[in-house]
Amino acid sequence: MTRTRWVGAVVLAGVCCWGGLALSAGVGLEPGAQVTPLEDAWSARKRYFDWGGVEVAYVDEGPRTAPVVVLLHGCPFSSVVWRDVLPGLSKRRRMIAPDLLALGDTRVRLSDDYRLPRSAELVVALLDSLGVTRADVVAADHGAPSFRS
Repeated sequence: MTRTRWVGAVVLAGVCCWGGLALSAGVGLEPGAQVTPLEDAWSARKRYFDWGGVEVAYVDEGPRTAPVVVLLHGCPFSSVVWRDVLPGLSKRRRMIAPDLLALGDTRVRLSDDYRLPRSAELVVALLDSLGVTRADVVAADHGAPSFRS
């Protein structure tokens, strides 16, 4: 296969993958439609924080007086990527794992702004609402630039 065809095949595969994810995320729904949360055991553990009309889903486990660790997932994932590490770590640390904008169980409108600076604002607002003034952050993929301080 020539380099041009190989690159074309990779680009086509990427477009198909992201197209499928976009459809499963609700592209094509009526404007103003709500994306509903998944009904599973991980989702049942989540709490919700109202951030200006956006319902932010998050898991908050561990001793309230322990040092805080914020776990930020990548795209197109959700906080569920932390489900296997969170139980062990939450024995000694308070673990907070939000679903970033338009991912997981965070309820958004299709017209909302999903850019990374908004995710950073979301994380700060969530921590403020929980009274957290200091935290360690573990971030993967696009979760890393979502929180820069």
